[in-house]
Amino acid sequence: MADDDETEQLKQAFLKACGATGSLEAAKAAAKALGDEPLASVRAKNGGSALHLAAFAGQLNTAQWLVERGVPVTGVDGGGGTPLHAACFAGNLAVCGWLASSGADIEAADGRGARPLHVACLAGREQVVDLLLRRGALKMCKTRDGATPAALARKASQNKCADLAESFKRPARAAAAPAPVVKRPRPAPVPVPRAGPPPPAPPPLGALQAQMLGIQPVAPQPAAPPLAAAVAAVPQVQAPPPTTARLGVTPSQATDSFVPVSAKAQNDTAREHMAQQAMEKMGRRGVAMRVPTWLQPGDRLA
Repeated sequence: MADDDETEQLKQAFLKACGATGSLEAAKAAAKALGDEPLASVRAKNGGSALHLAAFAGQLNTAQWLVERGVPVTGVDGGGGTPLHAACFAGNLAVCGWLASSGADIEAADGRGARPLHVACLAGREQVVDLLLRRGALKMCKTRDGATPAALARKASQNKCADLAESFKRPARAAAAPAPVVKRPRPAPVPVPRAGPPPPAPPPLGALQAQMLGIQPVAPQPAAPPLAAAVAAVPQVQAPPPTTARLGVTPSQATDSFVPVSAKAQNDTAREHMAQQAMEKMGRRGVAMRVPTWLQPGDRLA
């Protein structure tokens, strides 16, 4: 029993060191006296932790040290209040800002449904009200009885806090900057080749270059003579004189020279051949030679 009483006294000394009359050095000394006792389990009569007392007393250094030693910022007391509720009710602006930045829920409701903003308006803490509103606290949140923070402030005659809560306008969010328009570069136009002068002919190979490359130089071809000179260079072909048809020459003999004759000359040759054959027949029969009546004057008989 004596040990339990002694432990309880050490716990009370520790809570007192974390409160308004204490300091960080006193809290560390009292925690050392507790030994292995976890600091999060040390509770006041109302169920609050040492962090509740440090937040209510405005002991920022002690509150930070307690969180480092494992005391949670979201712990609640017997009425459901958090350390942030205690700091808001006491008006400790620095502790409120640090708790809100260290994971404390600014919309946490206690047993009556009151948020930290309700507590700050009820206590008339204008700076804390402004801080909570800027941190995103809802000004139209309601308790279980349906009271808003401004209504609680009016009921407690805290008109400045009520006006602040009612007139607060959340700053409009800056419009997101439009995405930059990426202009794709246009493809460069393909140059159209223009017809230009033909490339110059390569220079003729010299004798040494032709010998190195194994190329026999080609003699230049003489230019073709003009048409008139070519015609004049053709030898003249003398046509043979025409053969005169004679009586007694057969058509085959007359055409041996391959010289064309007229149809009249061919007929005359044939008539002479027929007349000669007729005269030969008449002579073999012993008949006096007679001149055929069908011969024309001027015909020669061979």
